[in-house]
Amino acid sequence: MKILGVHYSHDAGAAIIEDGKILAAVNEERYTREKLYWGFPKNSLREVFNICKLKPSQIDYVAFANVTPGGGPQKSFGEANIRKKVNDLISNTFPFIVGSNSYAKLYRNLYSKFRRGKSVLNYLKNIGVEAPVSYVDHHLCHAAGAFYTSRFDKDTLVVTTDGTGDGLSYSFFLSVFFSAFPM
Repeated sequence: MKILGVHYSHDAGAAIIEDGKILAAVNEERYTREKLYWGFPKNSLREVFNICKLKPSQIDYVAFANVTPGGGPQKSFGEANIRKKVNDLISNTFPFIVGSNSYAKLYRNLYSKFRRGKSVLNYLKNIGVEAPVSYVDHHLCHAAGAFYTSRFDKDTLVVTTDGTGDGLSYSFFLSVFFSAFPM
């Protein structure tokens, strides 16, 4: 099975995985020369197909690395974007709710309605990718990437932490979870 992975938030890029093996992975910043590039990974998509010598029609499945659209572009670390400002307001007003399952569910339900990526979906369709599309939990993507590229296979705890991926700042996974999805 050939899976095309796409991320169009910060650190935009693309990857192709076949039967659990990473065939190619490219970050868009390598082409734009803009650190942590945010946006459409058109160059990365073109390059992963070139590296793998695959036609877009050979992709079996497309996975986007977020359930929600991400926090929005942040060109400067001195000024927060609107999503960050809203999250900070909620965090400071209701600190007991942030980090809870209720907050994550609310965040995902609200922000998944504003999911971007139609330009990416249209591009994929135009170049011949007709595979089913899925949106995968942000922290699960981090954890799977760490677990499947590690030398560990059992009794492993995977911890992810970042600013806010899909409404969470951190997650914990046990390797028994990943054994349900062998690569």
